[in-house]
Amino acid sequence: MKKLLIIMLAFAFSMNADAQVLLTCTTNSHTTTRDTLNNVDEAVFVTPVNAINDIVGGAFTLQVYKTEISGTSNVNFVVEGSLDGTNWVRVHGTPGADGINCDTLLLADAAGLVTGKFNVRPGSMKVAYTVTHYTGAGRFTRIRVRAITAGTQSVIITQPRLLKNTF
Repeated sequence: MKKLLIIMLAFAFSMNADAQVLLTCTTNSHTTTRDTLNNVDEAVFVTPVNAINDIVGGAFTLQVYKTEISGTSNVNFVVEGSLDGTNWVRVHGTPGADGINCDTLLLADAAGLVTGKFNVRPGSMKVAYTVTHYTGAGRFTRIRVRAITAGTQSVIITQPRLLKNTF
């Protein structure tokens, strides 16, 4: 009986071991896990090659993080997908800035660490400006997040996480 319990626990932990994928910074950064943006700037974070091939339906949640150092740190996060790692398109193709079935998430000025989430659910709908839009989200082999700042500020963008099997 103990052996069966140990095997079941090992199986449960192995299923959750790959439940998240960390995106790597590919822009002018001192580290691959975070980037400091000053004034008008952009950082790009990308999933590793083959890291999301097991997401069969194309649905996932993406968490993004920003920490304000100084100024007014409004950061727009834009989620894009690619099949080849070269040609990128917006995942949903729908308007909005709340990250729910749309391509943009605005994290407005706030002191300290602020967390935001994108929900990507193919076939979902989004109502924006009294118009219903159906998301064009599909399956991609790579996902990237662009963090775009404007104005006068300094902000740290910490490594985004793609959460699989969260629905």
